[in-house]
This record gives sequence, C-alpha cells and structure tokens, in this order.
Amino acid sequence: MIRNKKIWLAVVFLLSAACMVQPPAFLTPGPKVTNHPAPAFTVDTSPFQNAGCGVSPDYQPCEATSALGELGCTNIRDTSPLLGGLNPAYPMVYCLSRYQRSADPPDPALFHRACLTGQNYRLALSKDGQIQLVNDLAELQAAFAPIETPDEALSYSLAATGLEAQFGYQVDRTFRYQMKQIEDTHVTVTDTGYLVNLYDGYLCGCGPHPYNRVDVTVTREGQIEIGKRQPVSEDPKMDGLCID
Repeated sequence: MIRNKKIWLAVVFLLSAACMVQPPAFLTPGPKVTNHPAPAFTVDTSPFQNAGCGVSPDYQPCEATSALGELGCTNIRDTSPLLGGLNPAYPMVYCLSRYQRSADPPDPALFHRACLTGQNYRLALSKDGQIQLVNDLAELQAAFAPIETPDEALSYSLAATGLEAQFGYQVDRTFRYQMKQIEDTHVTVTDTGYLVNLYDGYLCGCGPHPYNRVDVTVTREGQIEIGKRQPVSEDPKMDGLCID
C-alpha cells in the first residue's frame, strides 16, 4: 500500500514538473494559416533599359547626365510585379535618392527606407515617351485614381506604402508566433473603398526583428490610411542581428 502511494506521488510530481516546462517549439501548435492565390501581374521596365541606369532587382546607379539622373535619381530598381494592377498600366521603376538619416531631412517621396543611410522611394513612369516622376501620394492619386477594382487597390497600396504582400505563407515551427491566425494578403471591398492586409519585414537596428501585419485602407479617391503594426512572428536566429 505504501509502495503504491509512493509511485502515485512520483507520477504526480513528474506530471507537475512537465507542465512547468515549456515544450519545444516543434511540439507546440502553430498558428492557423489561410492562403490566397497571388495575382499574375507584370510590370514593363523596357523603356528604362537604356536610360543610363540599367534595371535589375538590385540598385543600379544612374549617370548624373542621364534623364533619370537629372531628375534626381541616384539609383533605380525594379518594382514588385504586383504593382502591375495599376491602371493605366504605365511602364515603371523605382527612383531612389539617398540621404543621411542623422543629418539630412528626407526629400518628398512615396515612402522612405532608412537605417543610418536613408533612401527616398519615388516612382518613375514612362508616359507618352517621356519619363515622369511620382513624388508623393498626391501625385500617385493624380496618376492612378480613381481606384475601381480590388486589383488596383492591391497595387496602389503597395506603391503608396512600400509594404509587401504575402502569399503562400507556411508556418516555421522554429519561430516565435504572436499571432494565432495568419492570412495571406487579400483585398476586402468596403463601403468607402478597400481594406488590404499587407506585411512589413524590413530589417533595421538590432534584434529581435518582428514580422508585422499592417492593414491599409484605400479609398476610391486614392486616399491611404496605414493601420498599426501587428506582430506576427520573430525568428530567434535573428535576435542578435544588428543592421545599420
């Protein structure tokens, strides 16, 4: 009888200890994921291939005497193909110019990317054989509003914010998750326009580096409202990473 009681107490002790120990990440249930198909958009960059800069996914320096250089573009780079839903479907690239975050205020731009050195992001459009810059949201509205379809709303929200779309998300069991339900980018039609769920994975500073969801409201007139960042996940391997 005493022996059975000791065994029972040992089992209770082991179960209690197990409850206090956090299970490995690969044993914990991951978030629920809802996937959506990515639209098959493309963006024409051919008018910029001989413009004195070159075009690639990476930054391409512009000659100061080139048409883009004279417009203030120090570099150009491809946009995401997902900007191909804009109407009219102008050929386009990003026009970048640098500024020192610690010293110079940024120039007018659609959005900025900055650690120690900042980049102003504008759009360069090829329109009627001429290169035209889209410097800010007002000029983006003038070029593309009204926003009449969900496809246009997706592309417009990406162009205006510099955030990214997420498609085909898969759970990584080594990550820390703050969000229990993750949904790929999609567009919801509202009474005043559209709601687009985008994501922000821009790396700057020292870890941890959260991956965030950001909901963006787009009106049919082309106004933008950026919601608060909602933490989705963190990669523990990047906790000690510092990026200037």
